[in-house]
Amino acid sequence: MIAQVEARVRQAGLPNVETHVASAHALPLPAASVDRAFLITVLGEIPDPDRGLAELHRVLAPDGVLSVGEAFLDPDYPFPAETIRRVEAAGFRLAERHGSLWEYALNFRRVTMDPPAGMEVLACPACHGELEWREVESSLLCAACAKAYPVRRGIPQFVDPAALTGLNCRFARLYDWFSWFYRLFSKAAFVVIGMTEEEGRREVLDRLEPRGGRVLEVSIGPGVNLPYLIGRGDVGEVHGLDISAGQLQRCQSYLRHQGGSVQGWNVPLALGNAGDLPYQDESFDAVFHLGGINFFDDKARAIAEMVRVAKSGTRIVICDENERGARAYERTLPGFRRAFEGDRQAVTAPVDAVPPGMQELRVFDVWKGWMYCLEFRKPAA
Repeated sequence: MIAQVEARVRQAGLPNVETHVASAHALPLPAASVDRAFLITVLGEIPDPDRGLAELHRVLAPDGVLSVGEAFLDPDYPFPAETIRRVEAAGFRLAERHGSLWEYALNFRRVTMDPPAGMEVLACPACHGELEWREVESSLLCAACAKAYPVRRGIPQFVDPAALTGLNCRFARLYDWFSWFYRLFSKAAFVVIGMTEEEGRREVLDRLEPRGGRVLEVSIGPGVNLPYLIGRGDVGEVHGLDISAGQLQRCQSYLRHQGGSVQGWNVPLALGNAGDLPYQDESFDAVFHLGGINFFDDKARAIAEMVRVAKSGTRIVICDENERGARAYERTLPGFRRAFEGDRQAVTAPVDAVPPGMQELRVFDVWKGWMYCLEFRKPAA
């Protein structure tokens, strides 16, 4: 394609055209260096369109214009409403629309992006250094180790899904797919267990002692626990982290439609690894994890990180399927068994992974014997 463009440029004698062979995920242009950008039947062909839009936001000057054109006959055709939603989530605002449903052009203005919510407790997951907001690059920069983390749709990206390995990689992909059905599956599971979803979730969440402070949910999924936390008199802010981008997208969509307001519930989200939490030391008054730790690459590291970000005296609650629940997953969840590649160990509560010195350590069954609950308290300072 580039060769054809260069041939046409030479034939026309144009002196002001530069060509590049590059990825839409890494444009070879400085920040804020162009005034106009356009894509004609291209956006749907980019493997990660949100990442491509983040790059376009970076290279466009303040108040620059991005034009997106689509035609119905293109196999990747998105409806105008879908394009508007996706592009505006990347830091643009619709300015003009032309054409019809069958063939359209949408012009967007680049707007200033606010820093992601929850900045006051975020930290570099690599060195725990302070993070600075870089609006032009739509990223967070660590002042200590100079690592940069992109922010997409308001969610800081502290892991690159393509760089994940082992069980983390396999289960992140599984839950990306499963995120579309997670809520329905969850409701059906409680019917099988023989209790209401509210009973089951409160059985675990009522063990938290936030005392009006911040709550962190590690592996927040699509937000199924949030209705039993938001609005509780003893709960302040709720923050959520997950390793699955798909789960976070479903969660963000759910949040926008809650609370009866235009903005919905305000729950800062982050894409990250439980073994390297992107939060400052002693930031949370309650920390919990419900579902998933059985299949972490490093359970001990994840639990140590939960302890690090919890304030002194905090009760930490960790629940997941026991062996009975894991076998039920193998029978009902496509891809669950394959994710282990034939090497699944029997499920037990990771008591040995709890750091020495923790207090009030207990393990007991919940959800009528389908799940275990591991809880302990971080010693008071």
